Amino acid sequence: MSDDVFTLLQHIADETWQATRDIGLLPWSCIAAGHIAQQAARYFGLPGHLQPVQALVANTAAIELIVAQVPPEQWPEEAWSVGTSGESRPERYPGHIVLTFPHASGTVILDPSLPQFTRPRLGVLLSPLVAVQPRMWPDGATRAVFERPGGAVSYEPYQDGGLYRTSPDWINRKVRYHRLVGRVVRNAKNGALKPTTDRMR
Repeated sequence: MSDDVFTLLQHIADETWQATRDIGLLPWSCIAAGHIAQQAARYFGLPGHLQPVQALVANTAAIELIVAQVPPEQWPEEAWSVGTSGESRPERYPGHIVLTFPHASGTVILDPSLPQFTRPRLGVLLSPLVAVQPRMWPDGATRAVFERPGGAVSYEPYQDGGLYRTSPDWINRKVRYHRLVGRVVRNAKNGALKPTTDRMR
């Protein structure tokens, strides 16, 4: 992927998060954010795929314990993690939605709603993510793991059986978010150094 395309995707991710905040969407509105970012990227000729995942964010103290396979009930207070569980709750999607883009050396993962997991008091400060997984992904049960300030985030493919498509955010997406897609496209054009319509190769 060229630096220009990567920069453009980062602007799309950032502008999507800001747009959803400005209209008062709940922080966990990952389905809406995924749709908005997907449509904005498509405008620039970048075909993104919506990928359901189980997401886990852990701070540095927790990562060391996870690697050591220490049970969470034995963690000290400063160790912390948060994420999706796959357990259904009323009006809450039990997973998380990211976008994937094909890439010559693997897969680009874009997560415009990652900041929902920010916990400042625990030293975890998150911004929308655009990162390269150095292989084709998803590939079965393989996790994609990325270091972030104060910790790390991991994504595990989630077979939700199309559940996210039953969400009101998805069913009403064209009516609710058409204008936001236009806003993200305009701001991404203005913010990216050299917007391009070339596909990633």
